[in-house]
Amino acid sequence: HTVEGVGLARGERLLLERALANLLDNALRHAKTQVRIRVEEGALQVEDDGEGLPLPLEALAQPFRQGGPNRGSAGLGLYTAKRVAEAHGGRLLTCKTPLGGACLRLELPSAKEL
Repeated sequence: HTVEGVGLARGERLLLERALANLLDNALRHAKTQVRIRVEEGALQVEDDGEGLPLPLEALAQPFRQGGPNRGSAGLGLYTAKRVAEAHGGRLLTCKTPLGGACLRLELPSAKEL
């Protein structure tokens, strides 16, 4: 697993930690062997080499929604990450990754913009 980059974002630390933990938990649960976190000013991406998202993000980010068989989750991870992003004036998006699996990007206002 790798972490690349550096950047700042302004927000409630505990909420942002929870959002990142949820994205990372999903990636670790669904990855075959690789998880990558990319950090840049006002954004972070969590990528994996798993099968990718089985449904559109809008569907998966609903409360208690799971994309497949229950793998020890309550179906609240992406919902929580999306709500945290929105509460901070940001958003949760899908993205492309050379790893071939899921890629979720949490965009927040840059600390430099505030």
